[in-house]
Amino acid sequence: GIRSDSVTTPCLVEALLHERAVAVAAGASHTLCVTKSGRVYAFGAHHKKNEDASMAFFGVGSAAGELEEQKWRMIEESHMAYFNNSTAGIHVREDVPDSHSSGAAVGEGSRQILRSDNGQSTSAFQREIRSTPWNVELPDRETVTHIAAGHCFSAVIVQGGRLYTWGYNDSGQLGLGDRYSREAPTFVNGPPVRAVCCGEQHMCVIERDEGVPFSSGHGVFGQLGLGAKRGTLVLEKVTHFASALSTEGLGPSLACSQVSAGLYHTVFLTVDGDVYVCGHREYGQQGQSTDIGSHDAGGGERSRSD
Repeated sequence: GIRSDSVTTPCLVEALLHERAVAVAAGASHTLCVTKSGRVYAFGAHHKKNEDASMAFFGVGSAAGELEEQKWRMIEESHMAYFNNSTAGIHVREDVPDSHSSGAAVGEGSRQILRSDNGQSTSAFQREIRSTPWNVELPDRETVTHIAAGHCFSAVIVQGGRLYTWGYNDSGQLGLGDRYSREAPTFVNGPPVRAVCCGEQHMCVIERDEGVPFSSGHGVFGQLGLGAKRGTLVLEKVTHFASALSTEGLGPSLACSQVSAGLYHTVFLTVDGDVYVCGHREYGQQGQSTDIGSHDAGGGERSRSD
């Protein structure tokens, strides 16, 4: 919300003074705020598809369905080229002023121009720098209770435990069953949830009633806690906690109350106050003496006295 390359002293976001913020979340290059009224405001980098990409890029005479498929495949490839700094096939050439970015609600804008190998501009991926907070519209204007921000994607929980996600989705981190990015909040099919966190390219939630975690997205470092170094396009149950909950004698001791995500690791807090970590641990972020990454959310035996 502050128009400057860097700010060394905390500054008041005056554009939000008309509402009382009750929660905030910081992503890689954007910020989310939820207000007392349940509205969500966002500011910073806003990445979206450009549906007006030149059809000439795909060739003349293609069938309608085939053309649409080619269009979205190119758009998804342009996402990967943009975020991975790839120059194969589709090239990131330049930032140019965005003529559509005008007015206080948008702020200063830029559009990332993407070109095919033949040099033709497609403008398939658009990045806007929105330095003024804008209201994120949710279906039916639902009231938001929790927010989380990752690397160019966001998640919110509304009353009733319904989960909505939007943004970049190259690894299925949005939990929607595909790799297509979403510009607007989209409902995620699954159980009601009470907590959500976003990492670099993964998301984790806690189921509302039993406190069992579910995760989705990039999992090459084991950050999903699924017992293997793999990813998933939909929310999958972290069975370490689920199986323990169903074991006679353990009761609710492994039900989770909080979850937090780093770039490539995830931290779970149980209702009994125990901490479990999975994922990358090259820098000791798992609290273990070894430097070998863990892909399960399991931990050692309980040693402290209560």
